Amino acid sequence: MPSPEQPQTPSPIRHFLETTDDVSARHRYSVTRFYRRGERTFRVTVERDSYEQQSTAMAEVLTATGEWTRVLSNAPSNWHDSTSLYATKGTGVQPEPGFITLCRLADELAADAMTIVPA
Repeated sequence: MPSPEQPQTPSPIRHFLETTDDVSARHRYSVTRFYRRGERTFRVTVERDSYEQQSTAMAEVLTATGEWTRVLSNAPSNWHDSTSLYATKGTGVQPEPGFITLCRLADELAADAMTIVPA
């Protein structure tokens, strides 16, 4: 059982809205998912570009004033190599379609954000 100082990760993590974008010609695709925990709304965006330095992954929380505030991010150097070049299909090196990988990354970021921001 976690100590009182360590917040529990909410389980299961479920999004209530998802948007995707696929610019296949440029090998760029993204997933944005929205999550809710208590009264808090979280937005997680993961964008994969063929250039690692142009890729991003971040979690934000909606404030009481209606503004999105960044909670945390995950550097593309941590995940870019694990993604397919294509959104809807895998490759010989990365057999999983890119959207599936980005959705998993989004869920992980959401879980981390929910442990940082109190309900």
